[in-house]
Amino acid sequence: MEQLYWLGRESASLKAARNAVSARARLIHYELAGRYSLKALSSETRATDLSDALPPAIYGSGGSDGGMVRSGG
Repeated sequence: MEQLYWLGRESASLKAARNAVSARARLIHYELAGRYSLKALSSETRATDLSDALPPAIYGSGGSDGGMVRSGG
């Protein structure tokens, strides 16, 4: 999710740069977009499908319940 945030900031800065009136404002927005891009690349939490981030399922062996462990009585 962190990466998604920084990519959103980058996109907003690029849009602001395109709409900037002065060259100085455009340069500042492009600079910010570059920084946000680097932040997105180095972010810890990637914008990926959650199922890709989870460890593989652990199944028990045998049993009619497909290896699922039941607790309780």
